[in-house]
Amino acid sequence: MALITVVFGLILAGLGGYGYKGPADLQSVALYPVVFGVLLIVFGLLARSKSEKMRMIVSHIYASLGVIGMLLAAVIALNTYGTARSNGDDPDMFQIKYLLVMAGILLVYLNFCIRSFMNARAARKAAEERE
Repeated sequence: MALITVVFGLILAGLGGYGYKGPADLQSVALYPVVFGVLLIVFGLLARSKSEKMRMIVSHIYASLGVIGMLLAAVIALNTYGTARSNGDDPDMFQIKYLLVMAGILLVYLNFCIRSFMNARAARKAAEERE
């Protein structure tokens, strides 16, 4: 799971780089995927620890970061849309889609996290039954 976390961190960092170097209207939200991408990379590297306890703690931290990042991106996208509509303006759909892409990437990542947690629990239970 550590490698998957680093890969998703790189994907998010790349998305942030695209947003920062891309259209000018994305620069205001481009740092969100960069921050979460860098955090996922750092915690993904920390998860390569030999200590099982450390790996467990770090895996819960990066799964929590995935939830927070996904919710943050979705809430900001909906808030941007709602604010623009309530002001009588057309919402910046490119910026909203950009944030929803970030939320979608993190949703896929969370699917991997949940499957990993389920597999770890099943393996731990099977090991306990063998004893």
